[in-house]
Amino acid sequence: MKFEYVLLALLSYRPFSGYDLRKWVETEGQFLRSRAHHSQIYRLLGRMVDDGWVAYEVDPREGRPDAKVYRLTPRGRDVLMEWVRSPY
Repeated sequence: MKFEYVLLALLSYRPFSGYDLRKWVETEGQFLRSRAHHSQIYRLLGRMVDDGWVAYEVDPREGRPDAKVYRLTPRGRDVLMEWVRSPY
């Protein structure tokens, strides 16, 4: 399973920051992808933004760096559903 589909599935549930996605992968999702480095997650998110699968809004945080909160776009939902419906 490609890791981008894991991220798309998570984003279909609700918006996540990159940090929250990484924490999910390290805890609940560790059986799906062990040791996913944060740079890999951010690189995939950037590519998915470029491809129009996800979009983000900047969440200003006082005293900490602002966070990008990613959400699934209609195109991303279509891509996810194509993958779900594809033969195994």
